[in-house]
Amino acid sequence: MIENENLEKKSIRFLKESKIDWDPLAKDCVCFANGQGGSILLGIENNSSLPHFVNPANLRKLNFKGRTTLKNIEDYRLEELICKDLDKYPSSSVSEIQERNGKEISIRKIQATTYKLLNNGILLKEGNLRWTRYSINKAMQNIP
Repeated sequence: MIENENLEKKSIRFLKESKIDWDPLAKDCVCFANGQGGSILLGIENNSSLPHFVNPANLRKLNFKGRTTLKNIEDYRLEELICKDLDKYPSSSVSEIQERNGKEISIRKIQATTYKLLNNGILLKEGNLRWTRYSINKAMQNIP
């Protein structure tokens, strides 16, 4: 198996360290979550196709401490996520968008991104204040 945009091999030798660094694994998870998905094979060295032995006692150390993949979503990915959501569920409020796509994304970030899409003409707005609902501007979809 060769690594590519849909497959990543990760050693879990980092479990032997006294202070575990989750960042490399978390970055790969975020990339796959923000992209088209993929698989991460844990316990396999990059130049091997065979897993190495994992001590079950070390697996108890696995604790992501509340990390999520969507908390630090990039702006352009959030824009894409909101547009796909509104294409499937037109006439939605910001809180409904957040509910469907992940509570870990702050409501303020979703609001700001929704306003940006509205100002760029990508979204349409109906209603006022708490009753504001957003939909995709179908006229903008036909522009090359």
